[in-house]
Amino acid sequence: MNTIQMNLFDYFYEDESFTIKEATEVINTVKDMKVNDESVRARIYEGVERGIFSKISRGVYQVTSQIKGKETRCLLINGDGRDLSSIPDKSIDGIVTDHPYSLVKSLKGGNRNFAKYELFRYEQNDFTEKKTCIKRGSFPC
Repeated sequence: MNTIQMNLFDYFYEDESFTIKEATEVINTVKDMKVNDESVRARIYEGVERGIFSKISRGVYQVTSQIKGKETRCLLINGDGRDLSSIPDKSIDGIVTDHPYSLVKSLKGGNRNFAKYELFRYEQNDFTEKKTCIKRGSFPC
C-alpha cells in the first residue's frame, strides 16, 4: 500500500518528530508522489485522528508507535513464509502464517479442482526456519 500516511509512517518511524514541510518534501522528493502541500497536511491531520501520528506542537508531529503503552511494530510479508532469511535471528515475537502450498499444482483447468492434501504438509525445515527468527518463548503459528 503506497499511501501518503504509510509512507510518512515508514519514513519517520524512528524520528523524534517531523514537520509538515519535511513530510511534504519526503512525499514529493523521496517517494516521488508529486502531491500538493494541502493534501499532505490533510493526510497528517487524518493520521492524527486515526492515531497514526501525534501532534507535538504547531506544525510538528511524530509517528505514534504505542499500543496500550507498549512499543509495537507489525511486519506483513506477502510471499513464501518458508524463507525468512531476511529477518534477523531472535528478532520477532510471533509469526502467523498460512500453510505451505503450491498454487500452480493446486488448480486444475477451468473447474478449479482442489489440490491433494500432500501439497499442504508442513516439513520440519518449515518450523526450523521460523524458529531462527522468533524470540525465545514465542510461538510460530
